[in-house]
Amino acid sequence: QAIALFPSNEDLFVNRGLAKEMLSDDEGALKDYQKATEINPINSTALFYLGSQKAYFDDLEGAIKTLSKSIEIDPTSENSSAYRYRGIARNDTGNYAEALSDFFKLIEFDSNDGESYLLIGYNYIELENYQESFYYLKKAIEVFDVNTGDEYDISKCYLYLGNASSKLGDLKGACRNWKIAADLDNDDARTMLEKNC
Repeated sequence: QAIALFPSNEDLFVNRGLAKEMLSDDEGALKDYQKATEINPINSTALFYLGSQKAYFDDLEGAIKTLSKSIEIDPTSENSSAYRYRGIARNDTGNYAEALSDFFKLIEFDSNDGESYLLIGYNYIELENYQESFYYLKKAIEVFDVNTGDEYDISKCYLYLGNASSKLGDLKGACRNWKIAADLDNDDARTMLEKNC
């Protein structure tokens, strides 16, 4: 009803898009976010939601482009989610070095962002920089332990530590880390343990 009265108010389309997304009408949400950015191409919030929705539909290049526009308009910590989604989209396209810049920016905004330390550690493994991966994965465990105690994320850290140790030929260290991850109910770590240890 509000859109019928104010059809050029982009915030109404963003809010309706969010409601549609919550109701699992993802196509409808995408259309509303698109409409909001057509009304105002420099609305960083609308661009963020459009970019994140494109990522949901596996339009990763489109997501990266849209999220980059959002960040260009608002590069502050208020728009930190745009960096996170762009970094994850870059990961999914294999652009690990570019993704690192996004995750480092998130740590700059919040030094207790455990997920970003975890993603940095993962990316360094993909870039075959295993020593750096150790540092950031251990930092992630430390932050998760202190701030959240999130066992799932901690188990992923130990899984990746095991993978990095394995790549360096330290099977004993790898098995030790996979065992910790498996004890935290990480199925991938359990598979690695059964296969290698």
